[in-house]
Amino acid sequence: MHSRTALVLLAPAATTALHDLRVRYFRNLERRMPAHVTMLFPFRSIINASAEAEIAGVCAALRPFDATFGDVGRFRTDVVWLRPDPAGEFELASDAVLAAFPDCDPYGGAHSGRTLHLTVASRLRGHESEHLVDEVADTLPIADRIDELTLMVEDGGGWRVERAWPLGAG
Repeated sequence: MHSRTALVLLAPAATTALHDLRVRYFRNLERRMPAHVTMLFPFRSIINASAEAEIAGVCAALRPFDATFGDVGRFRTDVVWLRPDPAGEFELASDAVLAAFPDCDPYGGAHSGRTLHLTVASRLRGHESEHLVDEVADTLPIADRIDELTLMVEDGGGWRVERAWPLGAG
């Protein structure tokens, strides 16, 4: 089976704060990633020592930061997401990752531009997104600490952490 990979900034406090909502609205949550902001997906299917060194270099140039997820949005009618703040810190990390791996086309070129976000749930049906927007608003804002870049791997059994690199370790 072919595996998929992604580089993400995990949001552990958001994972905890949104857990019950994600269990109710995100089908197959056990196969999903913890709450995160995607930096690059899809990433390379083979991660060699050179790629690991490049990731470590990117992370060394970035600093850990405090984040807040306080605004809720929707893509179409089937995805509910949170806006990460400070946007500039997330954009800096995203820019560094994209510059280091220009051979990787974010989302396979499926979307133009970028909207950095934390997905609460996707593939929602009917009026679920309206209800979820209201429910998630009651949990906001969520304060979090972003301190590492994580390589996630999905190989049919769900997503798992493969490796993480601390930000500012250089």
